[in-house]
Amino acid sequence: MSATDPLGPEAVRAADPDGTLAEILDLAEHLRDALWRVQSANLAPRATPGGIQVVAVDGLELGAQRAREALIPRLGAPLAVFDRVPDRPAAPAAVLLASYDGEDAAVLGAFAATAATAATAAGSAEGADLIARRVVLGTGGALAAAARAHGVPVIPVPGGFPRPGLASAYALVACLELARLGGLVPVSAAEIEDGAAHVARLARAWGPDSGRDTPAKRIARAELAMPATPAGRRDRLGDLSVVEAGETPLQRAVTRILLDHLVDLYHRVLSAGS
Repeated sequence: MSATDPLGPEAVRAADPDGTLAEILDLAEHLRDALWRVQSANLAPRATPGGIQVVAVDGLELGAQRAREALIPRLGAPLAVFDRVPDRPAAPAAVLLASYDGEDAAVLGAFAATAATAATAAGSAEGADLIARRVVLGTGGALAAAARAHGVPVIPVPGGFPRPGLASAYALVACLELARLGGLVPVSAAEIEDGAAHVARLARAWGPDSGRDTPAKRIARAELAMPATPAGRRDRLGDLSVVEAGETPLQRAVTRILLDHLVDLYHRVLSAGS
């Protein structure tokens, strides 16, 4: 273990046998791969004036939350994130159902419930389908099987992540693409590539072989004295997050994903060394 930096490379390697750090530092490639996978799903444009409803678990909700932050300055409709059956939309909306392994009961229940909502709305006197489209995101499992059986598009997420939440970039990009296809925000592939290039630079600057005073290391050390509640950590993380001058909303969103994951890893390292 490093004698000068408890979050140096040797300490991190000792506390990270599953390779979490490598996936965190590869966030830029996750964003690029996610864009390719979403585009390969060949989703057609479809107006969704009711916005986007995301039902996500396994840490994928982080990507949806960060997408909402990135889009808020330009988003004229809600992007709501749920861990259960979503609220009935007031206008035609897109529904993204995300579960890493595709086996979460809450997301499977939401898939069934949104199918019923769509069928009921389609047969109503108004004739308006309040679920304009459903899309599934995950590695497979019962959720993907149900989607294919009902003709619902599936955006495949690669397996092998040591922790499901490390795939949050895929949920973020899926939300951005649904916003574009729904006529809500014209997010371009160039913007996502710009975000990837931005976070690649930060990953090089903030990894364990960087100095002791990087933002992620500062936040992790500061949180050691705090109650270890997820809500408290997230609030504190928001307070301490470093926003670089001139960052675009999308750059800021991917910066925060990088910080979230690095801080969580550094918590493990500091706990192992205490």
